[in-house]
Amino acid sequence: MPKETCSLENHPSRLLGFQEVADFIGVSPKTVRRYHNQRLLPEPIRLGGKLLLKWRLGDIADFVNKQAEGVQE
Repeated sequence: MPKETCSLENHPSRLLGFQEVADFIGVSPKTVRRYHNQRLLPEPIRLGGKLLLKWRLGDIADFVNKQAEGVQE
């Protein structure tokens, strides 16, 4: 019987940093920071107080889908 493996790579709760969010939405990390400062992105999770920002993969995927829906209207 093959052993099943659980991959968290695409799990909606997976946490993404600036570079990973940038790669996911196709912009630079600097643009992700600018979007965050302008409050265009979903609210991140703050780890270690306020120093480390991470976004849930599911939240970023929803953000991209909503942006795509806005373009189609």
